Amino acid sequence: MPDYSSRFKAIRDTRISEVEKAKIIIYFRTAELNEKEVCLPGILKDFRESGFNDPNMSRLAQKLGKERDLVTGSRQYCWRLTEAGLLAYEEKYSPILKKKIIKPSDSVLPLEIVENTRGYIEKIAGQINTCYDGVCFDASLVMMRKLLEVCLIEAFESKGKRSLIVDVDGNYLQLSGIINKALDQNPLGLTRNNKTFLKERRAKKRGDLAAHNPRFVAVRKDIDNIAGDFRVIIQELIIISGTSK
Repeated sequence: MPDYSSRFKAIRDTRISEVEKAKIIIYFRTAELNEKEVCLPGILKDFRESGFNDPNMSRLAQKLGKERDLVTGSRQYCWRLTEAGLLAYEEKYSPILKKKIIKPSDSVLPLEIVENTRGYIEKIAGQINTCYDGVCFDASLVMMRKLLEVCLIEAFESKGKRSLIVDVDGNYLQLSGIINKALDQNPLGLTRNNKTFLKERRAKKRGDLAAHNPRFVAVRKDIDNIAGDFRVIIQELIIISGTSK
């Protein structure tokens, strides 16, 4: 495990608030320890190891809960940075970790569509754009396929229709099966254009080619031709699933 607490000491003399110190700790633990969410005991531990005075636990937790660039975790008194928050802290503090910043653009999917949804949805969307900007078009198509699958699953589950997209063992159907269920009697209430997009399976076909066909090499046009319709269906699925806060 990296001795990242010693890195935090590099900024201990700066005049920053108690809450800001806690958010920097959350960033460092996320970036270097790959923690999906950072909990209060870990924050307090790093306060002590970094030479700061112990904060009032309840007061700090209350303040962190009100921060707009933090999202409450799956456990009590745990948080993670939003995608926008993570980027902001990377710009400021990544030199301490000697990390190279690759900031996602809105080249394929506007990130505001997925902001404050699920952490994994935000990250997949960021990877779609980053891969596209880096001319890694096959990788971008694979991640587009993945995001479509994830958002369809979220939509089915939010409607209480998970049973439609799992097999007898409780495992999710493959994407083809999930698409068929979405089109059969339209249980998600998709609009006409999005039903057509799913029926044509353009995102799935290109993602499958990029992932599995050894002789297929994606080019920019493969993504550009579907990007607009892809954005529309992802936005609708996020609205249907209610994942946006």
